[in-house]
Amino acid sequence: IAAGFIVLGLTAWIWLMFDEHVARAIQRLAAAMRARAHTDVDGELDPDRARYLGDLAMAAQAVTGTLSETKNALAEAVERETTRLSLENARLQALLADVPAGVLLCTAEHQIVFYNGPAQALLSGESAPGLDRSLLLSLRPGPLQAAHARLLRSEDPDAATDLICAAMGSGEVFAGRMRLGRLG
Repeated sequence: IAAGFIVLGLTAWIWLMFDEHVARAIQRLAAAMRARAHTDVDGELDPDRARYLGDLAMAAQAVTGTLSETKNALAEAVERETTRLSLENARLQALLADVPAGVLLCTAEHQIVFYNGPAQALLSGESAPGLDRSLLLSLRPGPLQAAHARLLRSEDPDAATDLICAAMGSGEVFAGRMRLGRLG
């Protein structure tokens, strides 16, 4: 009976040591990695908390360090590109500010990405143009889509097509020219 209690006590003691030094250490390491993945925690992982896990703590430190460097590099790249796009937008606005004709730049899905003052004045009405709004909300879609289809069928990269379309609200008729822009 005494031997049974000793074996039971040793088993419980080994289980508690395993729980404290392995299972909880893995949980703390995972929580620290999760915190570093979702926040800007810069401190290193404490290797003493995972001393019984072998090289796992050092591997986790390397992974979280690389993740932090990648997040920082991505944030810098986004900031650089945002600055570059802002400068290009400012240059484009300066160039088109004195153009008396309305100028609209749209995506292939007819989402407005840029417009100048005269274009805003021409299209102001029930649904004034706005960035990332569909041009099809301001102008009748038929002529725009037909002109876009003609340009897509054209094999000339510098092709342009004339179009006549009407505003949705007022019915005012506009004459325009459409070109496909190439990126890069």
